[in-house]
Amino acid sequence: MTSQDASVSLEENPDGSKKISFSAYALALMATREPGNAIEVRQEAAWTGANSDTEAHDIGLTMAREKWPTAEGWSHQAAIRKMNIVLDLLSKDSKS
Repeated sequence: MTSQDASVSLEENPDGSKKISFSAYALALMATREPGNAIEVRQEAAWTGANSDTEAHDIGLTMAREKWPTAEGWSHQAAIRKMNIVLDLLSKDSKS
């Protein structure tokens, strides 16, 4: 799995509890080529902290092109899915 930094925010609630939240994009990278009578397919999962769907898609294509070079006959695709993640942080005094 490949990754880039995602933006993160920390929220403190009136009761003193804290939440950390961030958005990230899950990427599905794929490359295909047809050497002779065969079809080769490669795929890999990755994630990025892009600022938009377009940026995430472009990053995915760049990652795929770096991994499977166009000069070697590979064609590339990238699919994206935005994920908003919120985590409750436990204090040292919390019981779980």
